[in-house]
Amino acid sequence: MNNMELQSLIKEAHGNAVKHGFYDGIGQDSASFKRQAASLIICEMAEFVEADRQGKWFLSGNLFALEELNQKVSEANSDFNSYYDEHVKGCAEEELADICIRCFDLLGYMDAGKDASINKSYSFAQLCVKASAPELCYFLCLLLVSDGSPDCDDVVSVIKGVENWCQWNGVSLMLHIKAKMLYNANRPYKHGKKY
Repeated sequence: MNNMELQSLIKEAHGNAVKHGFYDGIGQDSASFKRQAASLIICEMAEFVEADRQGKWFLSGNLFALEELNQKVSEANSDFNSYYDEHVKGCAEEELADICIRCFDLLGYMDAGKDASINKSYSFAQLCVKASAPELCYFLCLLLVSDGSPDCDDVVSVIKGVENWCQWNGVSLMLHIKAKMLYNANRPYKHGKKY
């Protein structure tokens, strides 16, 4: 991922969240909202660990799965969400994508898009490369909670940590991010949830 892609993903994820009502009634207490957003990112991390524990990986036993998913994303037709529900929903790769998408949205809320740089040296993110799934999430959680509420560099470090881990482990992160963002675009108000 480069800075231009990061800026585009921030804009798209945050725009979709606004469109789907996630910012309706949000007050001016940005520290409180950033803590809420950080906790939702941590929830995605927990879902990733649970999917890994259960062995729910998208590629499990299907060598052609990535090619099929890439084709479905390219077609982006009205059947995409049904395909996604049947073949992708609940897999570990989806949860990794969700971690990043929530980070993109938070960066959009923080109006940090222009300041966010994926090219900085995020030494903490390097710890994530050879970590197990639970260790990865532990390291990433530390970034989000260590200073009370996350800043731009903390959130970008989470994205970079996930990206590094995925590169090391052969996970097609960008394809799963694109697929989940396409899926999210067609979901109901607040995705049917309270917040």
